[in-house]
Amino acid sequence: MYNTINKILLLWLLLVLVYPIYAVQSKTVYKCKYYEMYGKECISCGLTRGFSACFKGNFSKAQSLNSLTTFLFFTVIGQIIFRFIIAFKKTNKALIYIDIAITLTVVFTTIILIT
Repeated sequence: MYNTINKILLLWLLLVLVYPIYAVQSKTVYKCKYYEMYGKECISCGLTRGFSACFKGNFSKAQSLNSLTTFLFFTVIGQIIFRFIIAFKKTNKALIYIDIAITLTVVFTTIILIT
């Protein structure tokens, strides 16, 4: 069960990383519904363009688009590497606990950075 969930998360993270490249190049970036309704940017506004800037190595532009961009970009890269490694290892309880600890740390750090 754990390996299946890990592989699903790995696929999702890869899609999160690939979408900004596709969206910016094809100019199919969807407008933020929150921005359309309230005229203010939401906490994720600029992330797609920011991830695209990170791929080009322009981290200062990425940071100006959304202050969470570089943190989330490197977090996604780290998670992809970690999940790829554990996808092909025999699962044990210690590995599951490490995974849970890393995931919770990332989630709480993101929450702290948002507020």
